[in-house]
Amino acid sequence: FKKNILGHIDYHNIADTAFYLKEFSWARDFLFKYKNKLEPVYKDNLFNLELAWLNFHTKQYQKSLKNLSIIELNDYNFYLDSRRILTKIYYETDEVDGMFSLLDSFRHYLTRNKLLSKELKKSFLNYIVILNKLFRIRIGEKENLFEVKKMIEETPFLESKNWLLEKTVELE
Repeated sequence: FKKNILGHIDYHNIADTAFYLKEFSWARDFLFKYKNKLEPVYKDNLFNLELAWLNFHTKQYQKSLKNLSIIELNDYNFYLDSRRILTKIYYETDEVDGMFSLLDSFRHYLTRNKLLSKELKKSFLNYIVILNKLFRIRIGEKENLFEVKKMIEETPFLESKNWLLEKTVELE
């Protein structure tokens, strides 16, 4: 805390750690308890983003979508994270049309955005390419799962690498 304000990065990292540890009840309590300690400029967006992640991790996809719909996407960090959650929800719910449309618009956003670092762009672009291949396998199209898994393991800049690897295990 600095001047009784909890930094937005700290709030996110604490919540993310709780999600990783599957401490969902603790995470929910934390999110609500410290929401009003956030900087006003981040408070509502960050709170709803973290609730979207919580609902995603607890497989409450409709609630997660509702949280995402409230977020103002005027900051690229909120945009990137909300798109990442949305792609994962579409994957988990086999939302074919939505997934392919989202991956295409997400790719266009990344290639046009001048504020993103090359590494961050590459990480998300790689995620899009691999998720596209993985999703095609999930819906029954011919792709080689072994090759996709190898791509995941060997790609140095890759967003959500562990989640993608988990999805390959589910498909084996």
